[in-house]
Amino acid sequence: MRALAEDVGAVMRTVAGTGHRPATRTNPDGITPAQMPWVRAKARAGLLWLAEHHDTEEVWSGMALGWDLVLASAAVDLGIPLRAVIPFESQPEVWRDPRDVAEWRRLRAAAESEIVCGPNPTSNQHAAALLHGRNDELLRAEGLFACWDARKRSGGTHSAVKKAARLELPVVHLDPAAQVVCGLGCSCVETLKPSTLF
Repeated sequence: MRALAEDVGAVMRTVAGTGHRPATRTNPDGITPAQMPWVRAKARAGLLWLAEHHDTEEVWSGMALGWDLVLASAAVDLGIPLRAVIPFESQPEVWRDPRDVAEWRRLRAAAESEIVCGPNPTSNQHAAALLHGRNDELLRAEGLFACWDARKRSGGTHSAVKKAARLELPVVHLDPAAQVVCGLGCSCVETLKPSTLF
């Protein structure tokens, strides 16, 4: 995998996001409320940096709660075209907070383009398959912008980062727990080094 800190000339016209959902009682490993201001600021700064240094002109979001919607919102606010990569139409129907559903709808309406990966799921297994299919679609982008706690070695974000490594996609990595940013090369996965990318 190419580390962006070393490969500053990498062109990534399309950048996809993958990242954690918000921390909850049932998902304590997500982005905590205390981490969220840093994550929001770095999403915006990172997109500006990617546009300036890597010619990024389109952001792809999987439209999940947490990082996906944070990144999509930053793209829309900055005027960077958004592609909504939606796993299935009923994605937000299980969300408890109506503000989250309204934000999903706002960002979907603001997207320049969208892909709906499959029909509404009929089981939890079907939903999981569609979510993984959505992640595979995101990995068709030229680069990945990941909000990933590198201590976490399971789940959809970890799976997407591992697949990106196999595909040799350049990755920008925000670690919300350590609050560091780096280009994600093979050694960075194991040992994060603070960076001044943005």
